[in-house]
Amino acid sequence: RLLTGLVFLVALLAAWGAGFPAKESGAGPRPGTRGWQVLLGLLVLACLWELFGLESWLGERARTIARAGDLYYPRAVFQKAVISMAVAATVLFLLFIRRARRSHRLLFVSLAVYLAISAVNLVSLHVIDNVADLSWHGVTLVQVLKLVCAAMVLPGVLRARRG
Repeated sequence: RLLTGLVFLVALLAAWGAGFPAKESGAGPRPGTRGWQVLLGLLVLACLWELFGLESWLGERARTIARAGDLYYPRAVFQKAVISMAVAATVLFLLFIRRARRSHRLLFVSLAVYLAISAVNLVSLHVIDNVADLSWHGVTLVQVLKLVCAAMVLPGVLRARRG
């Protein structure tokens, strides 16, 4: 998690200059910087999500609330719906990415896959947990997949800045 958060932090620093106007310009944001500012916000959230382990924290809170409200066992329908929506949204988003600039595609794909992995891991369906918790030397499959996505975001940001 720490390494994934640090990779997102490096990507955030690489994207920083593209989203804001130069210091000597007093004219406000340059045209086309709104997307970069949204990207900066997403990278900040992803970095904090990983560095502070918010996924585990939020999952534990949701489990506690589900147990207290006697919703722990009926929650499977909600989990399956969220997982289905995450997969469907990712597939649809990946279909629309073909229209994006070639220089931005890697960035969009890696962020979309990272968000899908995080959403699916957050809802914690036991069948998926059995696969996600596979580990090698204490590193789970989900952590590896998220690290790969974060590692793809960095060259995606650099390529998008050049493009």
